[in-house]
Amino acid sequence: MIQYQSISHFFQQQETLTKVTIRITDCDILQHLKNSNYFDYFFNAREEELETLYNRNILNFFTEDKKAWVVYNQQIHYFKTAKMKEPVIITSNTIHFDSQNLIIEYLMFNETKTQIKTLLWTHFRCINIMDGKSTTH
Repeated sequence: MIQYQSISHFFQQQETLTKVTIRITDCDILQHLKNSNYFDYFFNAREEELETLYNRNILNFFTEDKKAWVVYNQQIHYFKTAKMKEPVIITSNTIHFDSQNLIIEYLMFNETKTQIKTLLWTHFRCINIMDGKSTTH
């Protein structure tokens, strides 16, 4: 397992924080959040916060700048199950960036933020949507 250390203090990046309740339709018969749905919860929470934190409309990045971020690697660790109708807190931080790449750390906590439920590291690469090749942010 690769070890990453947060570098947010170097560029004053702000942590996102979103409170959500686990939806019934996203759970399995045992009332646990389905593994694939963790990704949706993390990505949706991040998207909701990006415009506020960075004053950047993500849709404009796609349509005007003709750029996008694609996922090229993910590492997820499930510590405690998120359950049906359970309120959770999702945070995300940029833990690494360079001219073409980002690594975002996502954490899902219980409602009081005293227990980590899931940790996800997602590696993104910036691409030009016109030719699909790597480019700078």
